[in-house]
This record gives sequence, structure tokens and C-alpha cells, in this order.
Amino acid sequence: MVYLAVLTLVAKLVVPVQVLQAVVKRAAAVVKLALICNYFSLLLLLLIVLNTWWSRSVILAILFLVSWMGLWIFRVMLAPSFGSKLMPKFYDPASPQGRRGRYD
Repeated sequence: MVYLAVLTLVAKLVVPVQVLQAVVKRAAAVVKLALICNYFSLLLLLLIVLNTWWSRSVILAILFLVSWMGLWIFRVMLAPSFGSKLMPKFYDPASPQGRRGRYD
């Protein structure tokens, strides 16, 4: 679990913030669900290639749990310690943006 949390930390440092914000804020729910399903199907494909079905399906369930726990550790323990670099503020269209408008 700690390995996955650190791997997520490295991914957040490497991937530009704009890309992550675009996926989080602008992607449709279907796209987000597809990304999650692709991750799980990649894990399943990896385990199928490794053969033994019953024991590997149990390992797959454990991998799901470990993935979730790694993300939780990252979100709760690692990300807050890096401040706003990893947890960007989302765009608020109602906030002042440094320009003035006038009505005619």
C-alpha cells in the first residue's frame, strides 16, 4: 500500500496539474469510470496471463484493496504535507480575475 501511495505521489509530481484538473473537472463521469475500469481490467489481464485462476482471483481482490488503501494513504497522509503544489485550487469563475468590466 505504501508503494502505491508513493507511486501516486511521483505520478502527481510528473503529470502536469492542468492534465489532472482537466480529467477531474471536465471529463464526463463515463470517461472517469472508463479509466477506473481500464485500470482494473489491466490488473485482471496481468493476472490471467500469469495463469492459475482461483488463487489469482483472490490476489486480484487483494490488489483492488491495496490500490484503494494506497490512494487513501496518499490522499490523507502524503498529499497534505506538500501543500498546494499537489492539491491545486480549482478555477472559480465568480472570483475576481484581475480585470474590470463596465456596462454601456
